[in-house]
Amino acid sequence: MIKEKKVALITGAGRGIGAAAAKELAGSGIQVAINYLSDHDSADRVVNEIQLQGGEAIKIQADVCNTEQVALMTKQIVDQWGRIDILVSNAHIPFVVKPFLDITWSSAGIRRIWYHCQCNFTRSRRNRSF
Repeated sequence: MIKEKKVALITGAGRGIGAAAAKELAGSGIQVAINYLSDHDSADRVVNEIQLQGGEAIKIQADVCNTEQVALMTKQIVDQWGRIDILVSNAHIPFVVKPFLDITWSSAGIRRIWYHCQCNFTRSRRNRSF
């Protein structure tokens, strides 16, 4: 029986921790979607490094703070690989530093992350990946 590969979406994966996570996951045989906001060259480098090591990777430009772009990015990944099994929410989301008790749902950017998870779960659920 052939086991299907897992699929991961890593936001903010064009450099730094996101790029390292993408390379590590790809090295484990996971198909990786590299999300980036504006640095096309860095995202290309990460994808190329993964592919040179025999891994599977694609890059997708999207602003994770924009719900329409998140939905489109999710659709592109599901169209490519059928589902998303792993979400690494690494992209920087602007926030204001303040005492914990003063943080609201919208000020912390949590609503954006929640939408991202919901969008991925909904599409994956439709495709029965979990």
